[in-house]
Amino acid sequence: MFDRAEEIYPRYVIETEFRREEAWFEAFNRGAELAQAGDREAALPFFEDAHAIYQRRPEAMLNIAEIYAAEGRLDEAADLYGQSIEVIQSPEAAEMDPELRDNWGDFLELARFNQAQIYFQLERYADAADVYAAIVEDDPDNLMAISNLAVAYVASGQEERAREVYDQLLTRPDLSARDLFGIGIGLYQSNEFAEAAQVFREVWERVPQHREALFNYAQSLYLADEFAELVTAAEQLIETDPFNETAYRFAAQALVQEGREHEAVEKLEAMEALPYFVDALELVPVDGGYALVGMVVNQNAPAGETVRIRFHVVDVDGNEVGTTDTEVSLGDEGVGVEFQANLSTDRNAFAFSYEVL
Repeated sequence: MFDRAEEIYPRYVIETEFRREEAWFEAFNRGAELAQAGDREAALPFFEDAHAIYQRRPEAMLNIAEIYAAEGRLDEAADLYGQSIEVIQSPEAAEMDPELRDNWGDFLELARFNQAQIYFQLERYADAADVYAAIVEDDPDNLMAISNLAVAYVASGQEERAREVYDQLLTRPDLSARDLFGIGIGLYQSNEFAEAAQVFREVWERVPQHREALFNYAQSLYLADEFAELVTAAEQLIETDPFNETAYRFAAQALVQEGREHEAVEKLEAMEALPYFVDALELVPVDGGYALVGMVVNQNAPAGETVRIRFHVVDVDGNEVGTTDTEVSLGDEGVGVEFQANLSTDRNAFAFSYEVL
């Protein structure tokens, strides 16, 4: 009815604006109380009512978008995040109370990152790139946004733009090993294998326990046909990961390409002599810490034999976070047995290495 009244006589907005905002506060506060009590389902209609009557504040939009995203209503959530961004950047917002304006500034980054993340889920990579580009334009030092922009460019097929961003990133002196690892992944996905190899190498040199960085270093060299360097990298990988079948194959292939066939045969014989392979290793976050998951594939050992593995987990600076052991009972020859080793910690883990006891 307010909408219709304003349509008939636009000057009514002088009065209805105040009444709308008053009703917005009443509905939003009720929704916020329910949300804080953990009942987001009951809170949603109040947030929706607040948004329906008044669209010059972003808080209800952000809450609705978050709930919609959790419910899988991704298109609607992305649209609401977009609406909230428009409100926060509107000329009217610039004239508001400074404290409120500062709060809205925090909302802006939240809305943008969440909208971009939803675009990724919807495989709307070009739209995600546009959002990250807007963030970088406003905050050129936002490393996360810059890295995500490059990833979005890769995903949307804009490899040249992605390479430009990665080149700029690599000139920064403040990159952590985690930052570098993400850049390496992006270069790899852009088929820039030689460059990716050197980035992964730097990560491994900073954090020698980062088994995955060393593996990616070797694999990138293999795809880049950099066989002379791969000979050394594969040897280092075998030393770090002695039950990795692919490490021996990398070494053998590199030796063949370097004209060292006899040594290549020795590597393959060493691989075939392994009783089992340790494969598909991954460090994943879980409630209360992390899990080391993977698989042990029996090659020629007695079925039922027990394999004990110890994992060493470190942070981004190479400092030990903790160790954890697991035991795996081998299956029949050629059969892989999955395992999971849990590590309880409140610290941020970055990498791991392992040893067979």
